[in-house]
Amino acid sequence: AALVVNSDYGKGGTWTGAVEQLDKLKLVPVHVRANGEMGKGLEGLRERGAKPWPEPKTPEALEEILDAASDGGYGAPAQRALSMDIREESVPSEDDGQAETAAPTSTPKPCVVADSTPADELFAKARELIERMDGPRTEDTVAEALQIPKKLAGVWLERFAEGKIRKLFKGAGVCKTEAEIAEAFQVSGRQVRACLERLVGERVLDKLSRPVRYRSNDSIGLRFDE
Repeated sequence: AALVVNSDYGKGGTWTGAVEQLDKLKLVPVHVRANGEMGKGLEGLRERGAKPWPEPKTPEALEEILDAASDGGYGAPAQRALSMDIREESVPSEDDGQAETAAPTSTPKPCVVADSTPADELFAKARELIERMDGPRTEDTVAEALQIPKKLAGVWLERFAEGKIRKLFKGAGVCKTEAEIAEAFQVSGRQVRACLERLVGERVLDKLSRPVRYRSNDSIGLRFDE
């Protein structure tokens, strides 16, 4: 389940993500804070179908809310669409002309993430497939390869790029330009730029000038482990 505590109206990542869940992805139910002053952003999400947060008072009450969300079928269409079993194509039998399925050519690795959500597990498998791709990884190529909407491909690509960038800058003294990062990971410059701007805003990276390049913020290096 998703809980939006505050949001601008019609702009910003929180608004965009919540609206995308409500109108398109529908992987989880979206709730908004129910106490205090709501503000235009939360009211706007209520009008689009977000539910008021029931304010559970105990762990058991919270579990009931999440169990109810799980029983609502959220995430099932997307997860069914990305079936990752790798098998040979069916081949005709020489005896009776009937098609028979060959044994799997490889056994898929189980995607297990400790304390993960279905969305985390789905992205973990998507990341594995993105890493296998040859050539530049763009929204168009990922959307075509995984047979998903282009907008979702963009979300996954940005998350993929951020994970790679965090690993790249882990440690002191690492300094890279935007072009070097995009080339190293075969990700579009737009995806890299969006990740870098967010990491600079979170003070995980420092932006240097002349020439423009990025360096890990040594004073808060522990952020890379979050």
